[in-house]
Amino acid sequence: MTRQLSVGEAREQISHLAEQFERDKAAHLAPEPITATRYGKPIFTILPHELDEAIIETLEVLSDQEQMQAHVPDNYQQARSSSSMRLPQGSAM
Repeated sequence: MTRQLSVGEAREQISHLAEQFERDKAAHLAPEPITATRYGKPIFTILPHELDEAIIETLEVLSDQEQMQAHVPDNYQQARSSSSMRLPQGSAM
């Protein structure tokens, strides 16, 4: 879940936010992004560095067709291309 602060609150708490990220990491808690808002609308999000790195790495893998092919199991690829995976006539979804 993303915590929300106003832009002003984020500005006032920026050093405390860094300390909170460090405490969470030391306690092995899941990183929690913080979204700064202005007039209730999201303006930017502050992420713990490890989460940022994980997102970038995931995007790089997803954008690399060769790497994606290597990570998709053969049976999944076969199932996606198989006509036998179609629902029988009259089946409800």
